[in-house]
Amino acid sequence: MTEKPDWVGIIHELMQRMSSTDVTELDLRRGDVRIRLRRAAGTPVSQQITGSMDRAGGQPTTYHKVAAPLTGIFLAAPDPASPPYVSVGDLVEPETVVGLIETMKVFNEVVAECRGRVTSILVQPGQLVHAGEPLLLVDVDAPPDTDGEVDQ
Repeated sequence: MTEKPDWVGIIHELMQRMSSTDVTELDLRRGDVRIRLRRAAGTPVSQQITGSMDRAGGQPTTYHKVAAPLTGIFLAAPDPASPPYVSVGDLVEPETVVGLIETMKVFNEVVAECRGRVTSILVQPGQLVHAGEPLLLVDVDAPPDTDGEVDQ
């Protein structure tokens, strides 16, 4: 039995490597999967919608990388006893708080900046993060939750 690749991890690694180069576009294909990363010349990759992945017979999926707005300690919850602001699979809106960055005893909210579904959390609570570093990925093409409810 062959292992399935960790596509989110691969995309994250490519984004990190791309951010330290002058590369502005990368298009990779492996079998029926295509990963395309693009950014405007001179713009840090961490400030953009960062990539898409085509699956066989499916539509491309576009990921938005939510980046740390400043350097500090990433906190996933308002306090240690509380649940995290978001988890993988959660639907977020542009103003949804996804975490905090603590810098010099000041807690700064990090918001999703887009609507979509959280596909990956890339850092650990309590981890030192640097401005522009990716914190999580959001699938901006994810369908909204319906939960069997009908709008009236």
